[in-house]
Amino acid sequence: TPAPAPAPAPKKAEEAPAPTLQAPQSTTQVIVTGEAEKPAEDDSVKRNITVEMKVEVEPAVSPGPDGTIVVELPTIKVKLETTVSPPMSSKASPFKPTQEFVVKVPDFAKVAFDPAKKVARFETVVEQTADVLEIPGDMQVSVASKSLSPWGSVTLNDGKEDTNVHHTASIAGAFAVADGEDSRTLSIALKCTVLLLLSGAGSAKFTEDGVPLEKPSHNAA
Repeated sequence: TPAPAPAPAPKKAEEAPAPTLQAPQSTTQVIVTGEAEKPAEDDSVKRNITVEMKVEVEPAVSPGPDGTIVVELPTIKVKLETTVSPPMSSKASPFKPTQEFVVKVPDFAKVAFDPAKKVARFETVVEQTADVLEIPGDMQVSVASKSLSPWGSVTLNDGKEDTNVHHTASIAGAFAVADGEDSRTLSIALKCTVLLLLSGAGSAKFTEDGVPLEKPSHNAA
């Protein structure tokens, strides 16, 4: 009787690949810094005040009767972020580092691009004034502003061609100071220009010469 075949030698265990740690994609950055900047208790120290202005624009776009395109944008949202360097002293009146408010856009509550009227662009301006903070006594300050201007588009297709409906908003601010008894109120007058316009092959129906409009270029704010 032949001897039984020897059992196969066990395979050498393979090392598992080293685990790879990879953070999921995120729009949030975590930045580790040292101690936060401390308030300067001396009001004679000059403060640098910066206000960043942001706008949120969310139009509703839909096809209307007789080849029209209806856009509804009754309001926009404005956000202000204020920073002071060095921070105000503990004696100063507290202020809101972030403010958000809704601004009505009456002209764009409901607007229609009508091929019979040959209009492919609408523009309007809305304004809003907001108090930023109180400046103690005769403290010296410098003020600056910066803005983020949003843009976007919605594409409609009538079964034959595309029509792109673009929206943009640019915002600018003008500072003003009003004197009080023990302090001065810093405010900012906001002026926001909102634009709606068409492009794409379908936009030819809305132009006087029947030529389609090019996609607008957007420069960095």
